[in-house]
Amino acid sequence: MTQIPRIPAILVLGLFAVSSPAQPPDRLQEKDRATLQHSAIVTLKLIHVIVTDRGGNPIPDLAREDFLVLDNGEEQKITEFERHSLNLPSPETGAIELKTTSAPPPKSLQGRKFFLLFDTVLADVKGFGIAKNAALHFIQKDLAPDDEVAVLSFSGGRNLLIHKYLTQDRAAAVSAVEALTLSSLAVKGNDGGEVAGPVYVTGDGVTKIPIVPSGPSRIIAGNFIWAMRSLAQATRFVSGKKHLILCSNGIQGAVIGRGEFANGRNTDLSRDYEVMCRELAASNISVYPVNTADINIGLGRVDQDRWREGLTGVPSLREIASHTGGRFLGAAGNSAQQMDKLNTLTGTYYVLGYPIGQTWDGKFHKIRVRVRRPGVEVNAQPGYFNPKPFADYAELEKKIDLIDLALADTPLSQEPVRFAMHALPGIDISAAKVHYIAEISTAGLGEVAGRHVEFVSILFDGLDQIIDLKRNELDLTAEALGSQRAFIFASLDAPAGTFKCRIVLRNLQTGRAAVAGSSLDTPAPALGKLHVFPPLFLVSGAEALYLGGSDRKDDQGQMSSVQAQVAQALLFDPKKFSLYPDGPIPGHSSVFALLECAAANGDTSSLSISASLTDESAGTDSPIPLTILAEKGGKGKKAFFLRFEIPEVEWGAYILSLTVADRASGLRFRVTKVISIKE
Repeated sequence: MTQIPRIPAILVLGLFAVSSPAQPPDRLQEKDRATLQHSAIVTLKLIHVIVTDRGGNPIPDLAREDFLVLDNGEEQKITEFERHSLNLPSPETGAIELKTTSAPPPKSLQGRKFFLLFDTVLADVKGFGIAKNAALHFIQKDLAPDDEVAVLSFSGGRNLLIHKYLTQDRAAAVSAVEALTLSSLAVKGNDGGEVAGPVYVTGDGVTKIPIVPSGPSRIIAGNFIWAMRSLAQATRFVSGKKHLILCSNGIQGAVIGRGEFANGRNTDLSRDYEVMCRELAASNISVYPVNTADINIGLGRVDQDRWREGLTGVPSLREIASHTGGRFLGAAGNSAQQMDKLNTLTGTYYVLGYPIGQTWDGKFHKIRVRVRRPGVEVNAQPGYFNPKPFADYAELEKKIDLIDLALADTPLSQEPVRFAMHALPGIDISAAKVHYIAEISTAGLGEVAGRHVEFVSILFDGLDQIIDLKRNELDLTAEALGSQRAFIFASLDAPAGTFKCRIVLRNLQTGRAAVAGSSLDTPAPALGKLHVFPPLFLVSGAEALYLGGSDRKDDQGQMSSVQAQVAQALLFDPKKFSLYPDGPIPGHSSVFALLECAAANGDTSSLSISASLTDESAGTDSPIPLTILAEKGGKGKKAFFLRFEIPEVEWGAYILSLTVADRASGLRFRVTKVISIKE
């Protein structure tokens, strides 16, 4: 089993999207049906082009013959042509209207694509609210019928949250924007409590100069950069021009190694920011930032004005706009008017289509669009990537897809199979561990099952940083698993904290994946509180198959079996016990459980455990017999292996409760589980 060092998580968005819109049958011809997936198909490539004069005004009257398209230096025959144009604002109303005809227009080849990205961390309350209102106005009043809009947010971790992916459903997009609120996550400074921010002057005239943060501010800036790079990776196969409206304060120059207060630090983030801008441009994304900072924050003295913008995030917003062919929309207070201008600028565009022989080789094709008219400026995508099979993905691309699957509720790459997992803290005092265990089957995994399946267990912190990650490869065919119940197991290193626990199973040939997720809060022993973790319910029976484990060797230098690792980590003998299967529990039977506790004041000697069964329909709560079969632990935490007897009761739903009491402190902690009991 291979253990990978701590690395930053690099994505919530998926890598796979279509390289061009789904085409009707007359636009898609198979060269060779047997080799369609990995060879070549003839499909229509659509190019979104904006043409302006040198003053930035859109030019609406070009014809097909005015355009020349070069694909990797070769001139292409333009077989499809479409012109889109908004009327200019009328002098009387200032409103922008779409050109209309008496008959409904045919569905366009390609509408506009807008991504509304709200930064809920690097933002101020007032500016954030104004930007939200401007975005709502933009969705409701400015979008054309064929336009698509997506709503995303950045909340501090290394992923972007997708509240609504590209859709023409205006009501759904409005609801997604209205539901957004500023994150409770605050950007804190270094150990001294200071953060880089506006220069200000105290009452005695002393100028306060911000310092370069080395703690969470730097982490969040790095997370933002990686999330934006991931967006570029994820949307590079999405055809057409993408317009990204970014509502954010931006990243202060000192945090990313810019400006006179950087002092040569954080140069790595400076380079990463430049790479991010290039990758966004290569994916045909133009960024239009709205500054959500509170513009009322001033410097207090005229001679400080030269520092005003340089010490805010505005330069970073201007940079991302400039490098991607977008436009800085200014302060949130002016964003509504600026978005109207953006609508006019992006509302006049052309769609050019030409047939290509698309090969599954992942290569980049450089596109150049020329207009046979002097004095014009052309804004078109710089190129496109051919798709490729998952097996041919580079390691970085596979990591991007992996983190997308692990963190995103709805990964763009696919809809993964979902299955259940359990995460438990380690029992041993000498090492801080978290253990994962989950049941699998070939029937449940479907297309994910195969001879070469990657098993990755990942532990994330609250900022989506990877605390630990372990990987191995499994044979999950029906022949390999046989008729036994099969479980996967992994142990990861973890300090005290709150974590996101994930298991990803991924077929290394097809990329099809299954994902399990859980959360775990492991308090520090010094907190002095009694904490009981959710129990792991077990059943005795035939020996099960356990897969995964680690490369740990025993005292004789021999590789220890997975069963031996489970027995040491989780206190029960996996040759005799396995996880309780889904479904009802028979009455008048024995049920077993692993129960772990973090004791108050580190003393576990005075803990006692009891169990009860509650019938809510009858309003009864009855104690049930409980026996402690084994226990392990020491100062601070303890695990108990329990057996309790389910009485013979009427069939139905019950609440099984386990209560841990600390006789010394008087603290009590109760955990419950809803179960079904059959006769």
